[in-house]
Amino acid sequence: MKLNILILANTSINKPGNIGVRVGKILGALEEDNHKVFCYARGSKLSNKRIFHFPFFELIGRGLNFTRLHLINFNHRLIDSSIFEVSTFLFLFFYDFSEIDIVICFEYMPNILKFFRKRDIITITDIPITLENYKLVDYELFSNNNLKYRKSIDNLEQASIKNSDHVICTNQISQSLIKNISPKTKSHLCQYTVEPIYSIKFLLKKKELIINKEKQINYVFVGNLSSRKGIIPTIEAWADFFIWANINIKNYCFNLKLLGKNNENIDIPLGTNIEYLGFIDPKNIYAKSHFFLLASFQEGYPKALAEAKSFGCVPITTLLTEGLQKKSSKNNFFNIKSPEKKHILTALKESAKKLDKWHKMSEEIYIEELNKESYQNQICSIFK
Repeated sequence: MKLNILILANTSINKPGNIGVRVGKILGALEEDNHKVFCYARGSKLSNKRIFHFPFFELIGRGLNFTRLHLINFNHRLIDSSIFEVSTFLFLFFYDFSEIDIVICFEYMPNILKFFRKRDIITITDIPITLENYKLVDYELFSNNNLKYRKSIDNLEQASIKNSDHVICTNQISQSLIKNISPKTKSHLCQYTVEPIYSIKFLLKKKELIINKEKQINYVFVGNLSSRKGIIPTIEAWADFFIWANINIKNYCFNLKLLGKNNENIDIPLGTNIEYLGFIDPKNIYAKSHFFLLASFQEGYPKALAEAKSFGCVPITTLLTEGLQKKSSKNNFFNIKSPEKKHILTALKESAKKLDKWHKMSEEIYIEELNKESYQNQICSIFK
């Protein structure tokens, strides 16, 4: 059945490194299924007549990001969400939504969702919920987060879920929480996937040359260098691991590449083979890396994790990063018990001790990722 779908996205469509990539994929897939799709977004990287945006609000968003660099505790996200919700009401004043069947919101916008539900238009919310608000992690371990801000996000989040007919969630933990928050809201588990761009034979050959000939073992972290991503205990654990590896794992050099924005101005120590590369396309780094390291306090299902798996990188992650309540059956990753220095250090040591199993783990992870149903198909199945 052909549907008229309106997408509301407080993001730049297809901008690398953020939720806009997901939005772009969903928009394209829905159009391929012959649905009529129109999108109002904060900014656009696509030359698509069905995407409308106000450059003015894109500038405001950039201004808030600039402010965040100087005021860590500045509640830019709350203000950003409010501004986008107001701008959406202005947009709807000029836009004829009388024939819209479904609205998909990529932001916490409870008032917008309520507006459409009163008009018998189906509402869908697609945004990972913040697990620390539900006491699944010890949020006191966070730095630069204040309780008032967390409660405000919590209220926005719960109001958005209660005003949605459907919620797209990225992990099992989120799905169970949604049932508790709003039993009438239908939840759909859709995990981000990436189509591999290289064959596993090519990747394994390339990476084994780095191990055997160059004697290098490469680890990579991709994401904002922030407290939520566990970057401070990660850096501290790596410093101890680097010393330990030089003593216990002879003839190999261990390296860690950090990719992402350093909005919290976290210090990168010298002399431990840590290299900060900034916010760059990670593909070339994935192709040379053996392990993907991400010790997040909470995640949905991170795009970076899916990308790393599609390049045969063996994950070293917390279970919350994986978005799972228990380990996968194959255990093709190294589990960080919790995002603290001692547990990250333990997982790093385990990865170094099992280098002989790296080839098999890398191959199985790649094949597992390749066999997953595409993210676009997962989303489109909701509308069938």
